[in-house]
Order: sequence, then structure tokens, then C-alpha cells
Amino acid sequence: MRKMAHGARYFSRHFVTMNLSPALLRPLLFCLLLPLVLLGPGCKRKDPAERALETLKASHQSFTTDDFLKAAARGDAPAIALFLQAGMDKNTQDAHGRTALMAAAEAGKTDVVKRLLDENAKTDLQDKEGCPALLLAASKDASECVRLLVEANADVTLKGTLRVEGRAVPNWTALTKAVFDGSAKTVAVLLTTSRDRLARDGQLDRALLVACTLGNNAIVKALLDRGANANAALDRGQTPLMCAAQSGKADTVALLLARGANARAANADGATAGIIALQRGFPELAKTLDAAAAGLPAAAAATSDATPTPPPSSITGSSSPAPNNERQAAADAAAAAAGGAQMEQAWLRQNNVDPQTLLKKDTGLDSDKDGFTDDEEIAAGTDPNDPASHPPYHTKLRMKRLDAQTFPVLLESVTANGKHARVTVKTDGGKNSVDLAVGDSVPGVPYRVVRIRPRSIYEKDSGQPLDVSELTLTQTETGEKVTLVRSMQANAPNARAVLAFELAGGRSTDLEVRNGQEFTLPGVDDKTRYRVLDIRPTQVVLKLLPAGQTITVSTPEGNGDRH
Repeated sequence: MRKMAHGARYFSRHFVTMNLSPALLRPLLFCLLLPLVLLGPGCKRKDPAERALETLKASHQSFTTDDFLKAAARGDAPAIALFLQAGMDKNTQDAHGRTALMAAAEAGKTDVVKRLLDENAKTDLQDKEGCPALLLAASKDASECVRLLVEANADVTLKGTLRVEGRAVPNWTALTKAVFDGSAKTVAVLLTTSRDRLARDGQLDRALLVACTLGNNAIVKALLDRGANANAALDRGQTPLMCAAQSGKADTVALLLARGANARAANADGATAGIIALQRGFPELAKTLDAAAAGLPAAAAATSDATPTPPPSSITGSSSPAPNNERQAAADAAAAAAGGAQMEQAWLRQNNVDPQTLLKKDTGLDSDKDGFTDDEEIAAGTDPNDPASHPPYHTKLRMKRLDAQTFPVLLESVTANGKHARVTVKTDGGKNSVDLAVGDSVPGVPYRVVRIRPRSIYEKDSGQPLDVSELTLTQTETGEKVTLVRSMQANAPNARAVLAFELAGGRSTDLEVRNGQEFTLPGVDDKTRYRVLDIRPTQVVLKLLPAGQTITVSTPEGNGDRH
């Protein structure tokens, strides 16, 4: 304040010559000098970028690409604003080629997507696997993010690569991925905003083949309503009707027939939809399709979308009454069966196919010779005509046999506080139940307790908790550890399992594996490594490296799970 007063007196003396009244001058000078006094000598105002950096630092965020993308993925719009104000490039890409727009789109964070698009972030950049933001948003059914990206002129025809069960699968578009996943909202957005562009690129027709293969009738109708061709012939003449027939989707077949699908059309191999249905083990569906090919009313009457054909009235000039509906339906069905049988037999003779091979569901047909039957590929949603498109190779693993002795200790229960575990020990002298704590030796076997872990999970079907508490033992001489799960009989540590790796065409290789072992599959170009986590009486638990996915390989009568 003394400085201000001194300054005021100094300027008042020198400005008297300007005929300004000191009474008016002092308040004016006070206002002019106040900011300088408060800031002090040598101080200057910080620019917005510096303030933004300080705010980010105070919130424990580094000015790095990784933290920028993390903020986008969690939908932190204020943090995104600070990063941009501090000078972060809106299109910066991390080590995987991902941008903040990709991260926000995949996470469905519409506020961040909108902010980045307002900053003119590039919509069609792709990560190192070739995946753009629009495809990532579609893969998660983030329909509003899809809308924002399309409205910002993202290329709806751009193809990219996505990971499916740890494997990179190319040539996805936003529409085909949304159809494959059954994401009706995203499909609706794409059809509403980009119908003409998708039609010109042929995507409507290709998406229709996917929807018909999966039997998603709501999406089939939406595609047909937007102009998809019910008789589009793609990939060696494959039509939507053939796709529905090969998957046994009777309702989809009925819908397509009602919309004008041609049951007489044949693919590059000369097979009609009816013949394909017969090949796949759907004889009743084959009869329906053959009847439609013959132009008989029985097929049309069976369609859900078609207007039923009324029974014919008496012929003009004839006194004969109208035929009985039931008798007419039976006659039509018999004619359809006869016509279908003739077509099927002609095709079988032409292609030298043994009719007995058609009696089973999986005919063993492997159109693209990639080691997976067409039925396996259809079930997995891959293309049976593309050798580069097939299910993961680990689906061809089977547990052949177990070479092991059972471990002599069975975990019965664990106390809630994890202090004690009750076990049953089997020795030559019989069975003995004992309570153990950490550090205790197990009577009769060379093991001691190193860990007791109470644990429960919820069953998927019942929703009830399941006790899966664990007891870890260590061998007193070798230090080898064994983890027991409540009520599950474990194998001795030296357990071995023999896995059979079976590809189509009779190729089979046996693999002998032990706990902790890592291996790759022989004879294929798949470089995935597998680690044996556990060997059970009818299952081997494997981890896919480096993805971390856990799978179980079962005996033929067992059921393999994916976690």
C-alpha cells in the first residue's frame, strides 16, 4: 500500500501540468497500479496451455498419448478439453496405432466422440491391425457413436480387421459386423444414414447373406426393406436363400420365399437351395424349397409373410365341387416330395455323391480345403469358401486320454476366515480326515500347507454361489506346488494328458502335455502358444498366449468351455 501511495503522489505531481485534479487522478492511478502490485515484480500471466498442464498434473494425468487415450475411453470430456488446450494433437496415435477417437468410439462415449469430431479429428485413421473408429463403434453396438461418425463423413465402406477369439479376422465393415453380432440399433442407424452408399458398394447384399446364415429375421427384413436383393448371387453364386438353407433356418427361408427369392437358382456347383438343405441334413426344409422351385402352392402357404392362397372354386362350366382342402394339401405335399426327390437324385448322380453320407448332420464337406468342415465354419460364423476365414485352430483339439494317478489329498472345506482347511488323506492304511492350518504338514504324504484361500463364484445358470475354495500345498523335498479346489479330485503332479489335434481329411496328431508346459500346434501356420494350466480327469485347461484367454479341451464325451 505504501508503494501505491508513493506512486500516486509521484504521478499526481507530474500530471498537474495536465490540469487534472488530484482528486480525480488518484483513484484512476490506484486502479492502474493495483494489478502490478498484486502480481509483484518479474511476474507475468500464465497462458491457457500452461494452466491446462498444471490442472492435468494436479489430477495425476501425464501429458502423454496413453493418458489422452485413457481419458477418451473413460469418457472424461473435461480432461480431453484440457489435453487439447495444452496442445495435444487430436489425431495422435499410440504404439498400437489407436487414436482417442477410436478409444472413445469403442467405449461408446458420445460426449468425447462429439468433442473430438468438433475439433475435426480424422474419422478414417486405422490402427495397426487396420481397424477404424466406425468399425470399433459398430463392434460394440455403440449406435449413437456410429451416428456421429457417419454424420462426420466417416467412410461406411471402409474395411478393417477385428480380433475374434484372439485371431485377427480381416475384411469387416461396420454393417457386416453389426449384422453378424445382431446389433439391430447400429444396423438401423447405418441403413437410415447411409443406405445409398452401402447399396452402391454392394454391402446391403453381402450383409443380407450374413443375416440369412444366422437366421436373424428382424435384420433380414430391415435389409430387404432398404433394398437388399433377395436373389443376390455372391461368392460362387451363393444366394441369401442358400445361406438360410445351409443353416437350417426355416423361418428365414419362408421370409425370403415370400419376398420373391428364387428357389430354382443354382450356385457355381449346380446346387439349389433345396439340394444344399438336403446336404446339410435338413430334409423337411429341402422338401419345402423343392416345392417352391416347382411352383407348388404348398410352399407359399407355409410362408409367414405371404398372403395365403384361397382354395380354388369350381371350374367354370363344371359341376364339380371345390376340392377338399385337406386332400388338396396332401396331394400338393406328395407332389412336392416327388418333385424334390427327382431333383435331389439328379444332383446326387451328377456329383457322384453317396446318399448315405447325407444322413448325418456334418457331411464332412470342406469346400475351401482349410481343415474345417463347412458345418463347423457355419457354426463358428466363418466363411466356408475362404481358406483364410476359419474357426480358431484350438477348436480342433480333443483330450484323448489321461496318464495320471489321483492326488491322495482331497479338500473338503475351508473356514470363512481362511485359517483352517479340512482335508481327506488317502494312504495305504485307508482314509483319514484332518484339519490343517498354514505351515502344517499333511499326515502320511510329504506335503505341507502354504496357503488357504476361501473363494466362491456364481453359477451362470442358477445364479447361486458355488464354493471353489483353494488349498495350496508344497512338496517338502522338491518344493513343487499343488493347488486343490474344494471337492475336486486333483491329479498327481506328474500327470500327463494326450491331446489329439484333428483336422478334416483324416489328419490327426497326438500331443503329450504336462502341467506348466507351453506348446504350439503342429502342421499349421498358427503361431499361438498354449500353456497347460491344469490337467483334470476329462479336461485339460489351457491359456492362449499372449492374449490370456482360457479354454478347456475335453474328451469327446465332455463339453469344452470358453472363459
